[in-house]
Amino acid sequence: MDRKTLEMLILTALRRKHFSHAVDLAFTYGYRTADTIPTGLDIWLKDTQLLNLMFSNTPALLASVPGEVLDQMRLIAGLMHLLGDEQPIQVARAASDTVPGTHIGSRWAPRMLISHANFLLSMENFREHISTRPHLYLKVRHAEDELVCPSCRELAQFRFKINDFFELPNPLCTCTKGCRCHVHPVL
Repeated sequence: MDRKTLEMLILTALRRKHFSHAVDLAFTYGYRTADTIPTGLDIWLKDTQLLNLMFSNTPALLASVPGEVLDQMRLIAGLMHLLGDEQPIQVARAASDTVPGTHIGSRWAPRMLISHANFLLSMENFREHISTRPHLYLKVRHAEDELVCPSCRELAQFRFKINDFFELPNPLCTCTKGCRCHVHPVL
């Protein structure tokens, strides 16, 4: 099967919210791999959970994006995640260089959906393990380059408890590539 046909099949599965089928297609045609079957099942489950979170949650940073644009961004983000490609088929083209309702470039905005879903999965995982590590804190780290905005730099100054409310991507981020912050556990 050629690449374009596979992209269209995955895109159809994502539109229908058949996430397990989309993940199956990516595994079947070699875009998602695992060394062993147990690892593969773990990756399959995580990918399915991530897609479900991506399609059912909107980060505050993208709250002003019109619904139809957000839906298209979810499809692009799903393809990017499953195919690991920097340039998936273009199912949506913004009228300008930025996504409507944001300051973020259209090339970078779908990554905010992936980042948010990964953040939500990480927080679930941290909450599951808090009983075994009661002194666990979370620290936000930014990309550590000249493109990081003051808000992301400030967020990285704090330590958070598991039950503290904060969100990634940073809702106050003004980075043109969008928020590239991620969370790490610290003791």
